[in-house]
Amino acid sequence: MHSYEQTSQALWILSNHIHRQVDREEFQAFDDIETTQAVKFRIMRRLFGGEWASLKQRITTHQFVEKHRVVIVFKSLVAGEGPLSGIQTDETGWITLQPSSTGHGTVVELCLKQVPLHLNSPMPEPAAQQFNDMLKSVVQESNLEIFTAAEALLLEYAMIGINLLARRARRR
Repeated sequence: MHSYEQTSQALWILSNHIHRQVDREEFQAFDDIETTQAVKFRIMRRLFGGEWASLKQRITTHQFVEKHRVVIVFKSLVAGEGPLSGIQTDETGWITLQPSSTGHGTVVELCLKQVPLHLNSPMPEPAAQQFNDMLKSVVQESNLEIFTAAEALLLEYAMIGINLLARRARRR
């Protein structure tokens, strides 16, 4: 079982979407870069008809650390490109982490709200559906990637007994 502190630290590091590297730009012009992150990147996918499309995502995250709770809030704007141009989604969400009441493990809660924003006149239904399908796939993939990577980091820590998370955090 992993400690609450290690789990919180791993999810904070991974909430910066380090698995997204295409056209990635990180911003660090904040007063406190230990609790605020901002990044933008592109996600490429082949649509059902074989045509390529991309999503440009800009995301800002902020971490609030309390004695027995960590809250990571995020705000994201996802914009369609190529055949999905003109469609955007505003995402707002949070992740809370608390020590389990049993004293073993961590309770993680996630809430995500997505609001579609159509910049031009009404979008044709097929394009809107393709955007929604692609966005759903990307969100599921990101959540899986973040939680799988967190588990791997925690397992690595447990196996070798060195706080790799602290070393990785210092490299940022």
